[in-house]
Amino acid sequence: MASQSSKRAWKLEEFVAHTSAVNCLSLGSKSGRVMVTGGEDNKVNMWAVGKPNAIMSLSGHTSPVESVKFNPTEELVMAGSKSGTLKIWDLDSAKIVRTLTGHKSNIQSLNFHPYGDFVASGSLDTNVKLWDIRRKGCIFTYKGHTDGITAIEFSPDGRWIVSSSADSSARLWDLTAGKMLHTFSHNGSVNTIDFHPNEFLLATGSSDRTVKFWDLENFQLVSSTEQESNAIRRIKFSEDGSAIFNGLHDIMKVYSWEPIRCFDTVQVGWDKIIDFTVTSKQLIGASYNQANVSVYIIDIKKVNVIGPSDQHINSQDHPAKLDIISKPPERMKRPSTTSTKSSKLETAGITNPSSDKAAVLQQQSSMVITEMERLSRSNYQDAFSSRPKIPRENVSKETSVNPAKIESPAGATTIQAESKVGNTEFLQGNGNNATENIPDKIFDEDNLRACQSKSNRSPSEDVPLAAKERILEIEPLVVSEQERDKGLDEDKVLLNLLKDHSVVCSVICNRIQHLNTIHDPWMNGNIRESIHKAVELQDASVLVDLFSILIRNHKLWTLDICTHVLPQVKLLIQDKRESYIRIACQVLRLILKNFGSLIKTTLQSTDFGTGVDITREERFEKCRACYEELSDIKNLISEKATISGKIGGTFRELQLAFATTID
Repeated sequence: MASQSSKRAWKLEEFVAHTSAVNCLSLGSKSGRVMVTGGEDNKVNMWAVGKPNAIMSLSGHTSPVESVKFNPTEELVMAGSKSGTLKIWDLDSAKIVRTLTGHKSNIQSLNFHPYGDFVASGSLDTNVKLWDIRRKGCIFTYKGHTDGITAIEFSPDGRWIVSSSADSSARLWDLTAGKMLHTFSHNGSVNTIDFHPNEFLLATGSSDRTVKFWDLENFQLVSSTEQESNAIRRIKFSEDGSAIFNGLHDIMKVYSWEPIRCFDTVQVGWDKIIDFTVTSKQLIGASYNQANVSVYIIDIKKVNVIGPSDQHINSQDHPAKLDIISKPPERMKRPSTTSTKSSKLETAGITNPSSDKAAVLQQQSSMVITEMERLSRSNYQDAFSSRPKIPRENVSKETSVNPAKIESPAGATTIQAESKVGNTEFLQGNGNNATENIPDKIFDEDNLRACQSKSNRSPSEDVPLAAKERILEIEPLVVSEQERDKGLDEDKVLLNLLKDHSVVCSVICNRIQHLNTIHDPWMNGNIRESIHKAVELQDASVLVDLFSILIRNHKLWTLDICTHVLPQVKLLIQDKRESYIRIACQVLRLILKNFGSLIKTTLQSTDFGTGVDITREERFEKCRACYEELSDIKNLISEKATISGKIGGTFRELQLAFATTID
């Protein structure tokens, strides 16, 4: 154990996976702890990483298995065979749930859509097919490659798909339009592809021994690595997208992409790497030889993924790479894009330890949010989703921005702020609550009575909208250098940050009063009445709370409920608050999935029968009302689909859902 703890990479295990040769394998990307293999024995075997015995063996194919893939939640496994047949298994029941046929030759690559019930397959017949799992059929066949397909990836927003081929190209396809957008060229077979998690950026790795990075806004080449000693077999961006892991024969290299720079080289000895997945602490890779499968572990904590200036690098590993120029040649500079700008803003944090003022401002902002969470842990995310904004003029222009750990002033609790695109989390350091030291006088009995008395007032007497918006724009305390040198008094800082505490209490109490209004009919089982009361209150936050509960209880939904919910969804989609838009999109996705086909078939039906069928007529009217609302919503989504960022991706996903259900 002592010798292994000092290593950066080691072989975890080697075992016999099939009774004959192994043709393919894939690691689960969610946990990184499960693996599936396919072999010449027509079997698909599933393994727990680190265990030599198979968890289960899945049968059904009548020809050798050529490709395998887990779905994002690791609940399904898909396998393609030499005969061109595709089968999907449910791992809970170990039964085949879908068999899809249509390819004329070996299926060499597979992937699941990140959101919808769709899968894509690429074959030696040079075609890429998109399948609808629910309808059990092929939606579209993308033609254009002149050689076998080697890899397939969906874009993070689910609207595009990219395929790589042995014809030395990667092609980008628009799912909804069914057409090719661009061709990216190499001088050898393109073996591996990956989308950047946050940017409009695509990476392609080839047998020409280079990795190229492409801007997906203007389809220009951003940068390219120098030629390696052998072919690029597997690439994968890190979770934050700041670096890319490059799997070659026996080694793994870590690169930055803007500018191109090799951060580290790790000798692994995994021969021809087939697949690897990256967790927070480890990179787990796997390869096969004949009937044997080998699993390798790389300790990410001991690998440099942030550049040579921040961590020691063994110069013997890659002596030629440390002297690479700090910025690429002029022709390789990445064009400025809107996605690049938005990403930098969304992941803004403070990393410069010399900028004390910036650190204090960031720490205070985190403490404000933590206190609001303490006041209402269950409802805060729905009520106040926006993060308090820090005025840019108070932050030094020379301060670099990146998520970081921020040290609070002397005597205060350390808070860790981790920023992610589209989501912000606040973690308390050392397991302590950041609000434990708040003075008791802030929460005395008089304050609570005042809060309760305000909750009994009519909605028109409640806090004005401007005051509510001011909660989300609490002005940070700017500390002079003289006060900083003396040290900050924690009580004064907290009192200043919580000066609007009574306003927050009023808003929360008003929220509770409104929720109590819709609670009574809900408890009596009258969901439609609850929706009516929520609409009458003219409080979008209450509707969002109600929809959040309905989303988690699919059995409560009926066609009648849809007719009452859709008009409110249309309003929420036009709201300026991103959290409200997200809930509206989730409701819309649920309705399209569960009722889209019913609405479409009912309206298309021409068999009216004889006599009067009141039930059928009522159903027809409800479907017609739903269709009209969905048509209006579809037009709104089409207008907003061009928005960049995560919300724009959600709208584009809904466009695809409309195209496959209602249109």
